[in-house]
Amino acid sequence: MQIIGMAAAACVLATFCMPSMLALRAFAIASNVLFIVYAAGSNLAPILLLHALLLPINVWSLRRLLGSGVATGRRLSRSGQLATGV
Repeated sequence: MQIIGMAAAACVLATFCMPSMLALRAFAIASNVLFIVYAAGSNLAPILLLHALLLPINVWSLRRLLGSGVATGRRLSRSGQLATGV
């Protein structure tokens, strides 16, 4: 169980080093899942509750990021259409 906890902590640390929001959200989701497993196996209710609440927030934020086109390099104009040109 300690290895899972250390991996979760490493994912949190890695989020602070990510060059993009896409990578940050991916590592945040990984850390949430790992902390949920760690907390459930170690009977740590506050940590379990925190990461159970953070997980859907991170998933929602990642889905919103992917839908905006920012993660794929696409930009949207103010009208919501794909912007042409640079």
